[in-house]
Amino acid sequence: MLKQTIYIFLLLLLVSGCNKELAEEDKAKLAALNIELTQTIDDIKATTENYERYSGGLIKSLIAARLEVLKTNKNLVEQRINSIESGAAVKVETLVTNPNPELAEHLQSEIQSMKQEIEIDKNEASKYSGGLILSMKLVTIATKEQSLAALQQKYLTVKYGLSSLPKVDIEIPKPIEESDPSVPLESRL
Repeated sequence: MLKQTIYIFLLLLLVSGCNKELAEEDKAKLAALNIELTQTIDDIKATTENYERYSGGLIKSLIAARLEVLKTNKNLVEQRINSIESGAAVKVETLVTNPNPELAEHLQSEIQSMKQEIEIDKNEASKYSGGLILSMKLVTIATKEQSLAALQQKYLTVKYGLSSLPKVDIEIPKPIEESDPSVPLESRL
């Protein structure tokens, strides 16, 4: 009997801890994040369908890269939703950005512009039934869609202060002029 009482007490304690009421600010963030999550899931579905249309090649690779960025976006948004719903204190142990509403608005306008460009390119590509021109149009569309996914990831990062990838500075070596006689032949190959 004592064990049952202890189990019931622990169960009540556990259940009472899960019924935390969210503040209005958190409810608003949660609603906005759920909208972003729905849009991202829809983008993933559409991109997956597009991915399955191709058997291989450059276009499929570009679509695959976009798909991975979208999946990362989805995971980031889900992580933020879970932290708000659970009431867990967010302990910063990774690179995090501060929300920047002005930059988010600018990125949103860039996203809309990119979507319009993609639609224009898709309409242009629909005029062709095959060949090199259609292939080039499809590569352009896939590249722009990947850029769109990266813009969306940056937008989510600056709007909600999500974790972001570390900035890596890569030094690009200067090209060697073939006519430079001071450079050994082996270095020019």
